[in-house]
Amino acid sequence: MTRKVRTTKITIEQHKITIIRKRNKKISIYCERCRSQVQALTADEIAMLFQITVNEINHLVNNGEIHFIETSTGALPLVCGG
Repeated sequence: MTRKVRTTKITIEQHKITIIRKRNKKISIYCERCRSQVQALTADEIAMLFQITVNEINHLVNNGEIHFIETSTGALPLVCGG
């Protein structure tokens, strides 16, 4: 009598969704490069959203890959969300 060997392959997929909600009001500003009103985010918010460091955000800004808007109060620049 011959024995049959059966193999079962199980694949598990995982998906991760990150929802960021700000308790305060959204910041809406005019972006010169987009030429439209956009939602602005802080570098910390962008870093948390895309799971990268603030230094990487600064690198993207310096390379012109993302837009930023300087505030009149001298605070940290805001990143264009458009």
